[in-house]
Amino acid sequence: MFEDFDNIPGSEIPQSRAVLRNILKSRGWKNIKILFTNKLFVVATRPDGREVRFCSEIPPTTNYNAAAISDDKYATYAFLKNFPKVKQPETMLLKNQKQELKICEDLIKKYSRIVLKPVNGSHGNDVHMNITDIESTKNAITKIRNKDKNLPIIAQQQLDSKCDTRVICINYQFVAAYSRTPAEVTGDGKHTVSELIDIENKTIRTTAYFSDLSKINKTAALEYLKQQKDYIPKSGEKVQVVPVCNTGQGGTIKEITNEFPDNLKRLSEEIAKYLELPLVGIDFLDNQVLEVNKSPALYHKKDGHAICLEKLVEYLETIV
Repeated sequence: MFEDFDNIPGSEIPQSRAVLRNILKSRGWKNIKILFTNKLFVVATRPDGREVRFCSEIPPTTNYNAAAISDDKYATYAFLKNFPKVKQPETMLLKNQKQELKICEDLIKKYSRIVLKPVNGSHGNDVHMNITDIESTKNAITKIRNKDKNLPIIAQQQLDSKCDTRVICINYQFVAAYSRTPAEVTGDGKHTVSELIDIENKTIRTTAYFSDLSKINKTAALEYLKQQKDYIPKSGEKVQVVPVCNTGQGGTIKEITNEFPDNLKRLSEEIAKYLELPLVGIDFLDNQVLEVNKSPALYHKKDGHAICLEKLVEYLETIV
């Protein structure tokens, strides 16, 4: 059942949702309720008396077709292939298990390294990077399919750049850009990388999305590190421990809105309109689009304000 938001302890609510509640209240919204079972569905009444329903931070103006496309990485790739301005790493769907190893082998020959991930993955889960040979290809496919033997998988050209940026558009307008850095540990000359992860996770890091800094996913880290997990980095040496930049995997972000190129700001708005997503997170690596997300994390403080969440509420107040 829906419960009054104020009756649920803040420690039991994802950080962005708790901040969203505070912003709604500060702007005069009433009867703010949440479905306690998954803490995603919110119902609230605007100052003008209209009840608005939304899931997570996804506005009710997001249509089903647009949401379905954004949930399917290959569908997104296929639709954006029809948009000449958009550059994307080459992506192949492994739809035929008899041919998938040949597809991956050809991509490896062409690009040296590829990425394998489920077509509907999220939060950086089950992403396998630095695939350079058929044996590692087989292992990655097996691990992804252990969760669902019929799960579609995509093989994608792995780009060399580390300039990973998440762009937020709300109401088809550019709002903010953030550079994203994968989780890392700092050596002390005494502990192994694996031990440093445990030490790091005992700091201010918490369950994913419940604070500014999420715990490092050690399972994903050990899979990524392999033998390097036993390496003892020297004092002050930084070691990346997960393959993805996702904040839910322990990554960090830095606001770069003003530095982000104007042409990519405009392109982001065009992509949002083309995909019909009034709220969208677009992931760029340099000037290439990696993915889009219909429900990106919106709680990123700037000068004490949650700019993206505030912009979302402003938008919710304008819809009819």
